[in-house]
Amino acid sequence: MIMIKINDKSYRLDGAQYSNLRRAMFITDPITAEPYATCTVNLPELRCASNEVFVKDYSENEGMAQILIDNGIIEPGPLSTFKYNFVEISKYKLTRTAIFKLWQKINIHS
Repeated sequence: MIMIKINDKSYRLDGAQYSNLRRAMFITDPITAEPYATCTVNLPELRCASNEVFVKDYSENEGMAQILIDNGIIEPGPLSTFKYNFVEISKYKLTRTAIFKLWQKINIHS
């Protein structure tokens, strides 16, 4: 979990996995726990490395890539862009910090 800023308001960003083990990200309101946005899409037919995500940056999510860049979650500039159905979807590289904070499980042994 990482706290991020969107329009000067704090939100919770959580990492998850799709059924094919690709990385997924979701934003929720930290107070009400209501969903705010799904940041990623799963495109199993396209190649995607374990440190990459397809960002949902269209329709109600327009501007999502810039939000994730501004909060240090993805690297600036898409690695590639694909036409998928009637939209363009871009693939981005996750930052090392985001991978660690969102998906790394830490076991503390006493």
